[in-house]
Amino acid sequence: YKEVDPYTIRRFSDVVDETILRMILRGFGHILKASLTIIEPNFDPIQTGRKFRRIDPINPDEHLNVYCERVRKDEKGRRECKRSVYEIVKERFNEKGEYFDYCWAGMKKLFAPLMIDNIPIGFLVCGEMQGDGSEEKNEIEKGIKQVSENLKISEEELRSLIEKNPNKPKVLSKEDIDKRKKEIDALKKSLENLGENNYKSKIQAMEQEFLKEVDALFNIKYETP
Repeated sequence: YKEVDPYTIRRFSDVVDETILRMILRGFGHILKASLTIIEPNFDPIQTGRKFRRIDPINPDEHLNVYCERVRKDEKGRRECKRSVYEIVKERFNEKGEYFDYCWAGMKKLFAPLMIDNIPIGFLVCGEMQGDGSEEKNEIEKGIKQVSENLKISEEELRSLIEKNPNKPKVLSKEDIDKRKKEIDALKKSLENLGENNYKSKIQAMEQEFLKEVDALFNIKYETP
């Protein structure tokens, strides 16, 4: 993490209030019709053993497709969804550009690092995309087999949710996915600007408080720009 005396940034919610982040995620989730979350390092000593934590929108399952709803209906499936995303972030935490990867159930996700002073302190994750390329189809098929084996759900049921259900995952073309990447990049930059501004405001406030203490102790007047 980046340490700036006397203020330390360890995760994105250090610079943007978690409640505000939940509202932003829900609002943009509505606009994009997409499932959004933020993954950030976890430094809570009570949560020992957990390296990351999630910040979800107020209603996290609002934009899930029926396939993902079925997977997360099982508590074990919900845990595996979280674990697989944490593993991706852990392995690629220091990457500074956006990238795509796949969850354990085979759905495509976009990961966008949230940076302050060029240091990653969280990831914006846009999920549950299904592309039309051969790689995406292979990952879905692999995911179906993993989910079926772990959750004891038939492959036929899972495949029908993807292929036949009226609310099945929308298959996105390469152009659709490129457009989604641009939309997420714009949201990422907005969040980073908000974080940078809040960070600078906190530093300035702490400097002002420090100068007041100096003034009180030594009766010295300082002017700040």
